[in-house]
Amino acid sequence: ILSGLVGSEMCIRDRVKAKGVDAIYVIASNDPYVMSAWGIFNNAKDKVVFASDLNIAFSKALGATIDLSFKDMGERTARYALIIDDLKVVDFGSDEGDTGKLQNASVETILQKL
Repeated sequence: ILSGLVGSEMCIRDRVKAKGVDAIYVIASNDPYVMSAWGIFNNAKDKVVFASDLNIAFSKALGATIDLSFKDMGERTARYALIIDDLKVVDFGSDEGDTGKLQNASVETILQKL
C-alpha cells in the first residue's frame, strides 16, 4: 500500500511486480471520484488500485496522517508505504512533513526492501 505514488513513479510498477508483488494499492484521503480519475490519468486500470481513505481511518490507525490545516486542507494521509505479506505488515515507512520529498516511502526504497 502506497500513499503518494503518482506521476512518474507509476512507470516503476513493472519493477515492483517483478519482485513478486501481487497487488499495488495507492491510498489517499481524496474522494473516490478523484482516486478514480488518478487511476485513469495514470493509465493504471487493472494495474494499480487507487483507494480512498476518505475519513482517514485507515491512515489514522497506522499513525500516518499529517495536519495540513495551515493550508486549509485539514488532516490528510501522510506519505507512507506498507509491505504486506500473507496479511501481515512486514515493513512500514513514512515520510514526515510536507516537503514533497519521498525517502522512506519511495518506490526505490520499497524495491530495496522486497
